[in-house]
Amino acid sequence: MTSPAPLNISADQSVASADSSPASADSSPAPGTAPVSALDAPPAPAPSTASTASASALSIPRMVVPDVARGLMLLGIAIANIATVWLVMPGAPGGDLGGIVRDSLWDKLTILFTAVFVHARGFPMFATMMGFGVGMIAASLYRRGYPLGKARGVIARRYGMLAIFGVVHMVFLFWGDIMMMYGLMGMLLATMIAMRTRTLLIIAGVLFVLGTLGSVGLAVFIDFTDIGRQLMGDPTATADAFTSSTYLGSVGFGALALVMQVVSSPF
Repeated sequence: MTSPAPLNISADQSVASADSSPASADSSPAPGTAPVSALDAPPAPAPSTASTASASALSIPRMVVPDVARGLMLLGIAIANIATVWLVMPGAPGGDLGGIVRDSLWDKLTILFTAVFVHARGFPMFATMMGFGVGMIAASLYRRGYPLGKARGVIARRYGMLAIFGVVHMVFLFWGDIMMMYGLMGMLLATMIAMRTRTLLIIAGVLFVLGTLGSVGLAVFIDFTDIGRQLMGDPTATADAFTSSTYLGSVGFGALALVMQVVSSPF
């Protein structure tokens, strides 16, 4: 039985090859031993040239593209929230997308543009960037010789802090926070580092089926029940569950939203 392949870190292939020792050519573990993950293995002794390469790899300038992508996602979320949360126009055509005033062509074009290119576009991009970020952290820890358990702990602590920020933000500032959810997902991803591809595909398939069934059920609940429309902030509902005349009331609803999100997270 051969050991699992090391983490696939394409950006560091030259470093990985330079750091590999002759003993690594034998991928078969000793009889009676279990396969070892790449992060479990201690860093191999490297010649001086490899040390120089590793040092230069650790000093690589910060990548700008992910930061630009995150900035564009945050801008898109702000644009979407303006129309769906902060400046909702109840009763107006397209009120949940900004509203159409006096049958304005510009309003219609704006709604069409934002519906296609803004609303809900941040979710898949944030998910992609989050996975990319976890991968970059894992690659950095791998280069520095962290064992698997320690690497998982570092990632879990980082995203645990994000979840804490999300809780504070949701309760005291804005009930629509997403940081807590991404923090919880990051902590979950920390447990999945070095899993086999087959295992990850099975997990993804099961979650896809459950997520699809849950989305269909939620859509039916929202469309056919008045309370469902209220909970989703639909401006056509008989009452707006997300408004409060006092800050204390807003904090109370933020706490309720927090409980609802925690309860719904496993699904």
